[in-house]
This record gives sequence, structure tokens and C-alpha cells, in this order.
Amino acid sequence: MPHGLPEHTVDLGEITMNYATLGDPSLPALLLIPAQAESWWEYEAAMRKELPASFLTGIEAMAPAGSEGAPT
Repeated sequence: MPHGLPEHTVDLGEITMNYATLGDPSLPALLLIPAQAESWWEYEAAMRKELPASFLTGIEAMAPAGSEGAPT
């Protein structure tokens, strides 16, 4: 399913995590953490709302959208 925000991945050693960001990285950050087995996709609409004073990062707890591996 296509989404309007660019998706990124980061290798964290035991897992590769999928995430999206929006906003100016020089602004205060807000990290959006979904429920287990959910994705940043759950927050996509909220991330698009006008939050001019934040840099938003939505992560994927595990797997549906693109994260791989299992933490031990």
C-alpha cells in the first residue's frame, strides 16, 4: 500500500527498523511509537497535521510494513 511519507530503514544490529519522518530536524522531536505489530502508518494522518514546532518520527514496532528480525 503506497503512503505519502517517504519510508526509511535503519539497521539496528538484530533488527532492521522501518520508519518515517516529517518536519525540520532542527526543531524539538516527537517520537511516535505504535502498539506491538503495528506500524507508523497508524500515525500517518496525525503526522500530516500542522505541527510547526516539531520534528516527527514514526517507527514500526515490528513487521507489517518493512521492519525485519526479532529482538531477543
